[in-house]
Amino acid sequence: MKVNRALKISKVRGEDVLSTLRRNGWLDTNRNIRRYGNSIELPLLDTISQPLLVSTLKDLFGDDFEIITQSKPSLKTSIKTPFEEILDGCKAIPTLNKTMLVFLPQKWELLGDVVILKLPTKLKRFWREIAEVYAKVLHAKAILRRVDKVRGIYREPGVELILGDSTETMHYENKVKFKFDASKIMFSSGNIDERIRIATLANKNDTIVDMFAGIGYFCLPIAIHSRPKKVIACELNPTAFHYLCENIKLNQVEDIVQPILGDNRDSIPAQSADRIVMGYIKSDETHIAAAFRILKPTGGVIHFHDVGFKKDAIRNAFSKIQDSLAKLGFDSQFEVVKKNHYMIKSYGPKLVHLVLDIEFKSLTKESC
Repeated sequence: MKVNRALKISKVRGEDVLSTLRRNGWLDTNRNIRRYGNSIELPLLDTISQPLLVSTLKDLFGDDFEIITQSKPSLKTSIKTPFEEILDGCKAIPTLNKTMLVFLPQKWELLGDVVILKLPTKLKRFWREIAEVYAKVLHAKAILRRVDKVRGIYREPGVELILGDSTETMHYENKVKFKFDASKIMFSSGNIDERIRIATLANKNDTIVDMFAGIGYFCLPIAIHSRPKKVIACELNPTAFHYLCENIKLNQVEDIVQPILGDNRDSIPAQSADRIVMGYIKSDETHIAAAFRILKPTGGVIHFHDVGFKKDAIRNAFSKIQDSLAKLGFDSQFEVVKKNHYMIKSYGPKLVHLVLDIEFKSLTKESC
């Protein structure tokens, strides 16, 4: 059943907010925009994550808006979607055969003011002209073409620059500022719901360890929204670590977040964590062993990310933890008392990215 949500905001901010909704593909183009008095109602797609929408708007425009439900929506609008505008712009490229328009990417990743696209080689002669159209419609300063998956232990994005000079950007999400170079640093927009979820799970007396901190994907939301006693953020990639340190300052959490440059298997103090984030989907048994060493003797929670086939992804991910617990000898120290799982996103044909929240308690008398 269609909800018919709309964003109610003052007319003076209407154009800026409308531009944001259109740029992100959040505007419901099957309903008309309503204008009355000093207010404007902008129709929203039902598929939008409301926490993402609210946090984005608060970051950009403050609290001066309201999300409402339209009981009698005004259907049909002349407002075009961003892709419809892109399509019109590309039709105006003189030498581009109109039959080639079907190869234009209808999805993109907008990171601050940098766009990442999957531009097919069939359109190679026109990449720059096409990129100029996307940049104009999406208000972007640079266009990157995705050519490969995330590469190597440094998790570098497989992209190449098509348009623009600078790929350093500022991405706002859930009241967190992420500064990074989109040509050198991976940023997964698909993990937004998990970043929002985990942000409020910690207690004020907790010490959190983020074993694969990157530029602060998980540790910064936790520090900002949970305000725990301490967050230890470990990162191996020097470029990502540089931006992690910048983002800690930008978000004013220097008193909470302690950045560490190095391998989490030997850089993090033992028995220091009440809660551990393992956000790298390719972590192996040596990383799991490190997590058990880092966990406090009294126990705690490990957030373990993994990828697997849909039908057995949960069972296999939990087996990795249980098998390692026994194989590494930690089954005499800890036992599992609670576990939950959350599906984060599709990762490819029949594959899913998921996270397990596993709570451990101590088996040793000294810790009881």
